[in-house]
Amino acid sequence: MELAGTLPLLLLVILFLGHAVGVVAGVDATTQAARQAARAASQAQSAPAAAADAVPDWMRLDRVTTGPCSDACVRVTASVPVGLPGIVTVSYLPITREATFARHD
Repeated sequence: MELAGTLPLLLLVILFLGHAVGVVAGVDATTQAARQAARAASQAQSAPAAAADAVPDWMRLDRVTTGPCSDACVRVTASVPVGLPGIVTVSYLPITREATFARHD
C-alpha cells in the first residue's frame, strides 16, 4: 500500500528532474548559439543562420538580434518546451543569452 502512495510522488520528482536537466541543456545550447552567432557576425557572415544551426531541434529559436557596438554583439532568445517530451507541450520557457566577438573586417 505504501508503494501505491509514493509512486505518484516519485514520478513527479522524476518529471521535475527531467525538466531541470532540459532547462540546463537549453541554457547551454542558447549560450552556444549566441557565441556561434557572434563569431559569424564578426566574420561578416549571417548571425541568424549560425544561431539556427546551433540550436537543437527540440528547442525553438525565437529571436536573434545584433547590437550597436563596435564589436560583433549578438543576443539570442530561444525557448525550452515545458510538458511531456514528444507527447504534449504545455508552454515554452524563454532563455536569452548574449555574446560578443571582436570584428575581423
